[in-house]
Amino acid sequence: MGRHKGYNREEVLEKAMHLFWRKGYEGTHLQELVAVTGLNRFSLYKEFRGKDGLYEAAVDHYLGGLRHLSEVLNREPLGMANILEEVRLVVFSDFPYGCFMTNALTQQEVLNERIRKRVRDFVAASEQMVLKNLEAAHLRGEIPSDCDLAGIAKFIVTFDIGIVTFSTTHPTQEDKRRIYENFRLLLTRGTGIPAPIAGESAEAPAALANRPR
Repeated sequence: MGRHKGYNREEVLEKAMHLFWRKGYEGTHLQELVAVTGLNRFSLYKEFRGKDGLYEAAVDHYLGGLRHLSEVLNREPLGMANILEEVRLVVFSDFPYGCFMTNALTQQEVLNERIRKRVRDFVAASEQMVLKNLEAAHLRGEIPSDCDLAGIAKFIVTFDIGIVTFSTTHPTQEDKRRIYENFRLLLTRGTGIPAPIAGESAEAPAALANRPR
């Protein structure tokens, strides 16, 4: 029988993820990881192969926390409603340190190729999920035939990244409401999806309002 681990892997990853998220890969020192996770150096190397391996595992842990967004974008029937709901969840969530994955883009020179590829794949997969919803809306005639769907998908993912970065300034709920309603108005102009009614309140989903991305 194998020796029982004296720690919870998910709890270790959650703590390490938040430290990496706040300080970045390069700014996080091994001794800080030892202190925050409660693992000694031997256990850290045995379980995660050191700082690089722990960062990779923290990336996977973070991506696991984004499943609620991909579930929305994969919901049937595909279309504009899914995109608007996904953006609403992003706008009304709190990201005190920005987006873990896009923060990694600014540190590519110190990250190994496996991690850099995960970041690139994350952005590409996000665009593809948005694109397939745009294509479904296009087939139903909700989007004009001359629209650049791939370009719109990149715009929406860029907006998501931008609003997550903006969240580090701690916008108010009213700020978030106005941002979402104006995004919705911009995206739906010229399509078959109703534009927001003037004065309509976009409310944060109670269960996800403070869920980090």
